[in-house]
Amino acid sequence: MWSLRQRNDGSFYLTYDGFRRYTHNMPGLWELVGPRNKAETSKFVDINQSAGYLCCPDDEGNMRALVLTGDT
Repeated sequence: MWSLRQRNDGSFYLTYDGFRRYTHNMPGLWELVGPRNKAETSKFVDINQSAGYLCCPDDEGNMRALVLTGDT
């Protein structure tokens, strides 16, 4: 599972939390978009953000988008 963290400057990032388990209280999953330093990734991030999706960098050098599920 991925946990959303906040830095002191107010920016957000994801860290992998292997001890958390998915529960019905979690409305979505963080899906991999691509490596942070690729031009294609920034295009996909822009498309996702323009559609209203939350995109965040993770601690592994990638970008991830929050994909909501209908389990709420």
